[in-house]
Amino acid sequence: MRIGVDILKALPPRDGIGNYTYHLLRALAETDGENEYVLFGLPGDLDRSVVQSRLPQLPENFRIAPTRYPAPGEVDLFHATGLWYPVGHRGSCVATCHDLTFLDHSDLHLVANRLQALTATAQAVLGGARFHCVSRFSADRLHHLLGVEEERITVVPHGVSPVFAPRRRDEARARLHQRFGVDGPFILSVGTLEPRKNHRRLIEAWWNLRSTHAREVALVLAGPPGWKTEGLFEDPGAMPGLHRLGWVTEDELVDLYAAALVFAFPSISEGFGMPVLEAMACGAPVLTSTAGSLPEVAGSAALLVDPTSSREIGDGLARLISEPELRAHLVELGWQRAAGFSWYTTAAAIRSLYSLPPFASPPTDILDGDPEYLAELQKPMSGPSQSGDSQAAGPRRSEGLGVLAARIYHGRWSRSLRGAAVNVLGHARYRHWRQRIPLYAARDRRHWSSRVDYLEGLVECGRSSGSLSAGTIDLFRCQVADLRALGRFDEAS
Repeated sequence: MRIGVDILKALPPRDGIGNYTYHLLRALAETDGENEYVLFGLPGDLDRSVVQSRLPQLPENFRIAPTRYPAPGEVDLFHATGLWYPVGHRGSCVATCHDLTFLDHSDLHLVANRLQALTATAQAVLGGARFHCVSRFSADRLHHLLGVEEERITVVPHGVSPVFAPRRRDEARARLHQRFGVDGPFILSVGTLEPRKNHRRLIEAWWNLRSTHAREVALVLAGPPGWKTEGLFEDPGAMPGLHRLGWVTEDELVDLYAAALVFAFPSISEGFGMPVLEAMACGAPVLTSTAGSLPEVAGSAALLVDPTSSREIGDGLARLISEPELRAHLVELGWQRAAGFSWYTTAAAIRSLYSLPPFASPPTDILDGDPEYLAELQKPMSGPSQSGDSQAAGPRRSEGLGVLAARIYHGRWSRSLRGAAVNVLGHARYRHWRQRIPLYAARDRRHWSSRVDYLEGLVECGRSSGSLSAGTIDLFRCQVADLRALGRFDEAS
């Protein structure tokens, strides 16, 4: 079987989806010599030596394609590992659902992120994809929020890389002191700086704790900058002991886990929560939240707290700092818990999922795109020739952000999908935009001009109301320019 895999996020700096894609790819490369794998998503003119150095070692049955998506008939099955679905793909598809926080907690995401996530998820739902959910929690949300049949969903948890293992604490702390200036006992938290990770309450809980009886314990935040963190770090000097490291390498991350007095992950919601298991594997006692998939992942090997209460987070941290017996008990349970998760087990289960037939034939109204647009997508993408950063690729191509949401709302699709469209767009904004923008009048018509009008409407409304960030407005402007350049706005009658 020829299998296409989206590896867009597998190059560093990797987020949670990127780490999942990287480690799954590595396990498949080491265990599957039968199937042929075609890897999509990387800019076509990236230096191949740079790409190979930042991906796992790939055997001969793995090759990197120069296009974003497969051409019709190029692969037998496509695995959508993240938030992009193959435009125009008519074959079998496996779509990984990491979480549905863009619906459950839409206020914690940017508008563009919500639209992108809805577009990809809705295309997968309507396109007959089989879903790989990383937790039972995510599977239940997919079933109840979007009405996806349970027989279409397979739960396969993440694994834990063997690199995450205990190290000598004194040696790890010495390296961290030399590299980051971190010294003494510290609480560690890992994750992109975004509202869902709950850094604000964690910082408040730590600061209150430090102001009372744990003055010597620092707080270390490791993770790339995200969004909606205004005011979180306005005056770093006002909080001595707070270390913001940014993105760190995998080796540095293992040192951080091994050296931490406590690992704190009080997220508001997660689809899985990979850092919890990584910390356990490295021997760190874990405090995490009662929300989302985290109780499912942590089991009895972590101290669980209410993520909406900074006081409860602080009380949990105080217990772990002051009770060495509790820390030692959780470390032992954590090792046992993490040992039950392996990327090789994950890869074997995913391979079994690849062999299943598609659930249903995809409806042509949603997935049949403009031929010129689909042809354009097959061309090599432009990007920096020497950079390994996939995020620095050339101009973003529009893939109809928001248009599918509008089409779902107006079409005769399930009530749950229509509700998801309104949730993402926002009731007030949607009604406002609907009055000003010629959206799809009927489910079987394709007005490519409506894509341009719709995105221009988003730009106008966002600029006048201040509801969209400057970066989001620039993104929509780029999409409008792409659409006009491709000439896809012929009026359909």
